[in-house]
Amino acid sequence: MTSADWTRALLRSDVIELPGFAGPVITAKGVPWITFGPDSPDAAALNANSVASRIRMRTVVVLAAASTVAAFALGSLFQIYLTSSATEQRRTSTLPAWKVIRVDAEGVTVALEGAAARPLRVQLGRPLPNGEPLLQTDPVRRIYRTPTASVLVREDAN
Repeated sequence: MTSADWTRALLRSDVIELPGFAGPVITAKGVPWITFGPDSPDAAALNANSVASRIRMRTVVVLAAASTVAAFALGSLFQIYLTSSATEQRRTSTLPAWKVIRVDAEGVTVALEGAAARPLRVQLGRPLPNGEPLLQTDPVRRIYRTPTASVLVREDAN
């Protein structure tokens, strides 16, 4: 398709009249600098648009893939957190109820709830029923210490 064919199609005529110009009538076979087809500037513009469209599409695909990977990673971390938290809850819920009933220079005496009247003796440096090691005792003030706490033992009202 030539530029003259496009002119005929747009104006529905073979003649282009430009008002305000005087002179003889010149007939030309299309405007030479306008070309249509695969080598035309319009085809290059269409080609550039399709390249830009492909780049946009690839960007969207890469962002979607990156978002999916990030969501998977965050979900995995959250699952690990919940699992470790649930494990800790199960571990602490299975511990027997206990309380320290006496503090002396060598350690503490622990009464386990539900056990017969036989108290448990924990020496310095050994673990208490909750797993923490007994670090220090102060029998005068009735205090024992672990890595995370200093506990004052009150006298039993019984």
